[in-house]
Amino acid sequence: MARRSSNLKDYSLLTSFSLLEKVIAFIYQMIIAAVLGASIVTDCYFSASQLFDLIDSTLLGALVVVVINRYANICSEKDEKSGIDFLSRLNTLLSAVMVSLAVITFIFAKPFSYLIAPGFDEIARPELIRCIRILCVIPPIMVFATIAQGLLRLKKCFIVANSRSLFISMCGMAVILLFSIRNPENADVLCYGYVAANLLFSLLLFIRSRKFGKIGFKKPTFDSDTKKLLVMAAPAIISKGIVRISLMIDQVISSTLGEGSVSYLNYAHSLYNMVHSLLIVNLCVVMFTDFTNLCVGKQFDEMIKKLKASSSSILLILAPVSLLTMCFSKEIVSIAYQRGAFGEESSAAVGILLLFYAIGFIPAMLNSIHTQVLHSFGKMNIAMRNSIVSFILNIIISITVSHFIGIAGIAIGTTVSSIIVIPLYKSAVKKCLTEYKRLLEVRFILKLLAGLCACGAVIVPFKLFVNSPILSFGGATVCGFIAFAVTLILLKEETLCGLIKGIGKRKKDDQNTENTDQ
Repeated sequence: MARRSSNLKDYSLLTSFSLLEKVIAFIYQMIIAAVLGASIVTDCYFSASQLFDLIDSTLLGALVVVVINRYANICSEKDEKSGIDFLSRLNTLLSAVMVSLAVITFIFAKPFSYLIAPGFDEIARPELIRCIRILCVIPPIMVFATIAQGLLRLKKCFIVANSRSLFISMCGMAVILLFSIRNPENADVLCYGYVAANLLFSLLLFIRSRKFGKIGFKKPTFDSDTKKLLVMAAPAIISKGIVRISLMIDQVISSTLGEGSVSYLNYAHSLYNMVHSLLIVNLCVVMFTDFTNLCVGKQFDEMIKKLKASSSSILLILAPVSLLTMCFSKEIVSIAYQRGAFGEESSAAVGILLLFYAIGFIPAMLNSIHTQVLHSFGKMNIAMRNSIVSFILNIIISITVSHFIGIAGIAIGTTVSSIIVIPLYKSAVKKCLTEYKRLLEVRFILKLLAGLCACGAVIVPFKLFVNSPILSFGGATVCGFIAFAVTLILLKEETLCGLIKGIGKRKKDDQNTENTDQ
């Protein structure tokens, strides 16, 4: 019970911080949309930043997962000092690799520009090349931050380790308000803000991580621990790379669909990422740490319980959020972006993308949480194979469907591929956890569907008869969630009722404590 409360507290704190972070990120996106709209400047910035997000999340982001796994095992088998020494050797090795990669990217910026945006004309090309050369310093900056993230997540310092987006938003808003308003045709200032944000984030992690050990530079040695990390890292990097490459190919496809299409895709993906980060990524960050510790301790029955409990709990929020986002996608885009240079036509285009992305919220959650189980067992190669299948399906569907219906086909490809690979992830987890039968009970699914029907019935009048986007979406959200919750309570859904009883019991215990103190 104490461990469950600790997990709930960690998840609640991380989600609350992420909500604040996403609100600030939305304000940043709104400022970009209002000042710069969907133009060559935003297309160049988004395309260049996606290239370095690919490098960062593929080579470095994938290593966070492997670092957590290997560091936990080294500390269990040896001691904390051995773990810190291992991280210091890794820091030296990765720094050398990332500096070399930065030099290569700077020299070959022009070929890279054709790789990520072949549809750009000769007016936009020089601007994109400049953006690439400014941002090429990001991988070396992020080496230490990556290693420190792994250490801090294992020590359950989740908020500090996941604050990068906050720095990007704050620095981005500063450079736009100080420079871009005066010179809206220059994408360089957005790139300088992005670099500054990553520098500040790395400095914060450097300071915070020293509480647990001084990660420095030591001569790398290819001992058994390093070899194990590299063996695990290869499929993890491929898996992460596939996800990022998929996003980049989506951008490549969108760059051929007319001016502003790349920006439309990025605006829609930012809205999608708000839900994905708040409800899915945060859950996976917290649960992966627990899954790893349980796996090291061979507590497989407890892992299955946590897997089921966390999935059913998050679905009670994610399911109505998915329904509301699908029904009010255009209204959400209008509230978030429709002002200044961002007009109604842009809102309609981004709204269609968001609608199809929203269908994929639940499949994405199911695949993500199964992936955390596979990573905790060190089964990176299985996760990699599933990612490759999803990637191939996504590209085929996106190219085919976008040819007929335009940019919406990209979102359809992403969602359909996520749905198709769900059985692959489930089957892989069953091989690791032999007692694992199903993630969700049939009774839970039926009660969830009943709650969604009640929610849908309540939100229809808001959709049909309320003209204001804010009032329509706001009213539907409040009333829809109330109808959903009341229906589940009437049906005596165990997860929700257990949560309500737990809150009531906690308040009663607090009152008894206060009375005892008096």
